[in-house]
Amino acid sequence: MKKKGFTLIELLAVIVILAIIALIIVPVVANIIESARFGAAKDSVLEYVHSANQYGALSLAGVSDDGLIINGSLESGVNDSELDKIKYSGIKFDYIYMEFDESNNVTNGSFCINGYSIDYNGGDVSRTIGYCNEQAGLYNDNGKLIKTWDELVVLGLNIEKDYSYPTYNSTTGQYDYASDTGYSIFTNNNLKGKLVIPNNVTHIGNYVFYNVEGLTGLTIPNSVTSIGAASFGVTKIEK
Repeated sequence: MKKKGFTLIELLAVIVILAIIALIIVPVVANIIESARFGAAKDSVLEYVHSANQYGALSLAGVSDDGLIINGSLESGVNDSELDKIKYSGIKFDYIYMEFDESNNVTNGSFCINGYSIDYNGGDVSRTIGYCNEQAGLYNDNGKLIKTWDELVVLGLNIEKDYSYPTYNSTTGQYDYASDTGYSIFTNNNLKGKLVIPNNVTHIGNYVFYNVEGLTGLTIPNSVTSIGAASFGVTKIEK
């Protein structure tokens, strides 16, 4: 008796079905892994803040060896000797900034851990951008890169150019922007989010982002030595 094998069409059908299954499963698994990594980072921030509160309390009790010397805040690279006193065994932080109240309890802070920029505010932990040297570009409020810096430049962003005050058009109810202005790519294309500026930028021009309501956050590198007049006037920058 002849054994019947699979036809080419049947094999192709199986391959297509497996490909479809992979397209469905891979993003789901990736999201699960990403959620787990971010969850671990959030838990680490809460654990670290709890430890900081404990050692902050020791300083109020007059324990000189273990108590933290706090002058309102502690920051990586500035107060490393004090931060080293905080006993913590979780994921390593790349950057730490904490502000304390009069009782030496952490009120808010900014952390870089596991590649995430995380804000702490009165017990609430949320993801942001700005503390982990993210790739320059435009991010949404969930920290996802929307446009790289090179893509923004191609669209017309010229952040180092000085512009004059934009003219308000009472007929249209809009500001008139020159076609070559840096901020026009935000107003005309309605791009929204938080902007991370690359570390080769040295100047932010006059009125570059004036009245750009889509700009909700900004990370300025240390390379910037001058900021022009009203560069971020009438914006919604929160951080």
